[in-house]
Amino acid sequence: AGPWLVAGTGAGVSVSTSLAAPTVAAAAGPATSITITVSAKPATGPTPTAYRVDRTSPVAASGVCTITADAAGLGSCADASPTPSVSNTYAVFSRIGASWVAGTSATASATAPAAGTGNFLVSTNNPSPVAGTAVQVTLTARTAANTTPDLTYTGPRTITWSGLANSPNGTAPTYPVTSVTFNASGVSTTTLNLTFAASGSATLTATDSSSGRTGSVSGTVAAGTASVFTFSAPPSVPAGSPTSVALAAKDSLGNAATSYAGSHTITWSGATTTAAGTAPTYPASAVSFNSSGVSTTTLAATFFAAGSNSLVASATSPTVSGSTSISITALTGTKFAWAAAAGVSNTPLGNCYFTCTSGTNNFTFKAKILLTDTYGNPVVNSGGTITVTVTRAGGSFTGSNVVTIANGQSQSNGGGDGATAGQITFNTDSGNYTDTLSAADGGVHTAATATFTH
Repeated sequence: AGPWLVAGTGAGVSVSTSLAAPTVAAAAGPATSITITVSAKPATGPTPTAYRVDRTSPVAASGVCTITADAAGLGSCADASPTPSVSNTYAVFSRIGASWVAGTSATASATAPAAGTGNFLVSTNNPSPVAGTAVQVTLTARTAANTTPDLTYTGPRTITWSGLANSPNGTAPTYPVTSVTFNASGVSTTTLNLTFAASGSATLTATDSSSGRTGSVSGTVAAGTASVFTFSAPPSVPAGSPTSVALAAKDSLGNAATSYAGSHTITWSGATTTAAGTAPTYPASAVSFNSSGVSTTTLAATFFAAGSNSLVASATSPTVSGSTSISITALTGTKFAWAAAAGVSNTPLGNCYFTCTSGTNNFTFKAKILLTDTYGNPVVNSGGTITVTVTRAGGSFTGSNVVTIANGQSQSNGGGDGATAGQITFNTDSGNYTDTLSAADGGVHTAATATFTH
């Protein structure tokens, strides 16, 4: 927290006129008040018990204050509402018993200070605040000269708070309450909780708009403990292409976690293995971070499965995690794979892709042909009709062994066994044999194969 800068008003000039009785003086008091003092009782007669003070100019007012005299007939009181910046004149009347005695009046005058803009001195219970952690604020009202507490600034006041920034993730700061009570010393007694959202340089301003009183304090707010990783990564890459990524450690509000500098062990997960069985490769697990919480280690991942892939990074001590989504695009169609493959009694084999196998005797194999890239990602045919012929060694076909993949399709949808468009049905031999299949189009695409040993 830094100092609060405040401005003050000049001192008043007092003039006293001594009468036969009593002797009085007036002087500028706190804020814009004027204090009237009886410094000597009337020279003759009984000692007054009190003195009434009337303002005679520039704005006349009777009984602006009453002096309760002590045993020596002395005392003072304050006119709380004089006209600022000009001389105010007063008449002081003695009271003997229950009566005001006009014959013993005296006059005095003083110039009230200009209406000041006394400010606030602010302190917190933590000179090194942390974003997201509450601190307590105390306000002390100061005189316009900014040297002493303003003892006239008491009771309930409405304070407006401003000046603080939202955090990077949009969280707003939590300001103290606006209804604030001040004691006789001009010090706030209300609990004033403040929570910063953004780290870095910050300036808090408190304003009482009804009086023009204001003040600001500046300081530095530290980021909280790292809890979230954010990623820098391309939104889309082709399958099989190494992808550079970077991590940034943030606190829960999105501030750069500067305390995360150093080396950390990162666990990576989340990406998809292709249906053909090609698994992703992840970045290195030992990662260094700089004083801004940003990774400095070269990090590269390779994704093979087309579609949206998640990349998750997590660490412990402290627990930090985060994820990003990267779209992986399929490559050009270069291979055939078996699709919707089913075995005996139509038991699904799933997408066994490039090579299907079975050891069941009297096995019936049903499948369509899928156009894929080198990693087994389905690819839509964007050219003319592709004709695929399935050849066999052993066994027999039901219906045709020729299927077609039409333009705009990735899976065979024409020809085949006559039961389901685009599907071939192959029946293995009985006994101890090895039957094989090959789905090809004359070498334009890599053939899909199948082996059935029984």
